[in-house]
Amino acid sequence: MRALSFLTILSLSSLNASANAVFPVSGKGLSLGDNAMHGGLSPSYANPALPSAIQQLPSSTKAGGAINTGIAIEYGNVDEIFRIIDTVSRYLKDNGDNGGGDDNGGGDNGGEEPPPNLPELPSNLPYTPTLKEILEASPEFQQWYKGVESQATFFAAALAIVSQEAYAKAYAEVETPMQLSNNFLGGVLNFGFNASATSKAIGIVDDFDWDGDHANAVLQEILELEATDPITSYELSDDITLTVNPATGEVDLDFTNDSLLLTRAAEVLEFHLNYSKSIVNNKHGSMHLGVRPKILNVGLAQVDTRFGELSDSEALFNDIRNANYSYDSNLSLDLGLYWAAKNYSLGLSARDVFEPSFYFPKLDIERYKKRHVIRQLDRHQKWQLDAQVNAEANWYSTNQRWMLSSSYDFQASSDAMGDQYQWFNIGAQYQPRSLFIPDFRLGLRKNLVGNELNYVNIGTTLWRFLYLDLASTIDSVELDGQTLPRGVGLSLGFGLNF
Repeated sequence: MRALSFLTILSLSSLNASANAVFPVSGKGLSLGDNAMHGGLSPSYANPALPSAIQQLPSSTKAGGAINTGIAIEYGNVDEIFRIIDTVSRYLKDNGDNGGGDDNGGGDNGGEEPPPNLPELPSNLPYTPTLKEILEASPEFQQWYKGVESQATFFAAALAIVSQEAYAKAYAEVETPMQLSNNFLGGVLNFGFNASATSKAIGIVDDFDWDGDHANAVLQEILELEATDPITSYELSDDITLTVNPATGEVDLDFTNDSLLLTRAAEVLEFHLNYSKSIVNNKHGSMHLGVRPKILNVGLAQVDTRFGELSDSEALFNDIRNANYSYDSNLSLDLGLYWAAKNYSLGLSARDVFEPSFYFPKLDIERYKKRHVIRQLDRHQKWQLDAQVNAEANWYSTNQRWMLSSSYDFQASSDAMGDQYQWFNIGAQYQPRSLFIPDFRLGLRKNLVGNELNYVNIGTTLWRFLYLDLASTIDSVELDGQTLPRGVGLSLGFGLNF
């Protein structure tokens, strides 16, 4: 249950972000994406021009409000990852100070089964060799040398898995769209408040590279030492240092590695006004223009924990809960155009055209020595809301009961966690005449960049005011011994129209 507990704490560690989310997770947007949705108040209206255009539909909303909530999670094979991280952390601790020995307490792995997909779990190094044994290349030294090589191979394989699979992400959202007037200065006025949160834990890996030829070359240098030479440190690899005291014959082995778990969280409060108006009307249809100024209040937090500093992966939970946030506010703007005809509609919108930026609290990077790790930590210190253009197309049946829709993002956009999203959506919706027959929605969503996940989405509306939507990835992972979807989303909403 540890993996499930981890995801739960991620989702509850903060409760507020809406800009550039994993995907729309509240209201009908979970099923249909960034498309026109008739029959009730559309959550936040992805296209700012839509409120004016939707007034032409028979089921249009003159005024109303809604409360929509949603949660979503995505993860790798975190069940396996916890065991691997715990094992690597223990070995870095046990062998990091004195090179091993029977008294280190970690050689038998506590009786646990080795994590899957790894080489055979190595025991602790048999002992710390003396300089005399190294110089003589004794059988004991050969045994020690093979033990070092075995552990290096194990670390390399374990960290390779962590680099591919070690992440867990949670997203939660609450939004309250309100349509205030359908005749404000000749147009439609909407107001919205969103509060949502994203948390993610990822593994940043310092590759453990064992080069036997280089290690042997270093040992050849040690052969030339004299008793009068000073204490000298030699790098058997980037992560294994051998310190030799020629005067006493003492040898010390130190495992060092900059691999770490980076946990991030973002809280975003969004307040926006949405004004839309018809600018062209003729027998073929009407063109609508929309503008949505936004105020964003963003809180960002991050915690970095090296594997060698972990007593147990569960120790991360307190760090996540107690993280300090850095808050800042900024302005953004969405623009939209919408062409509405009798049986079809076309939309074009631009989000976050001001591209506001926010910054995570600084980390203490001086304690890391590997440049590629430092670069990864520095790379995402800034979160910029990328401008993104979206197009949508919809077809309506003559009686307005059926709708087919599609939408496409022209550019990739990064969320606060540094993950890229560029969505392509297709969907269908049916709305019956009877109030007592639920309508239904079905959608497919694909991320064209980043994790490239595919989602299947379904939803229904009960009595025209209660929304329930579900989303699930086609891809699956092993979690607590069960095969589960790699990502899931759930939304529940309540809306009233006047």
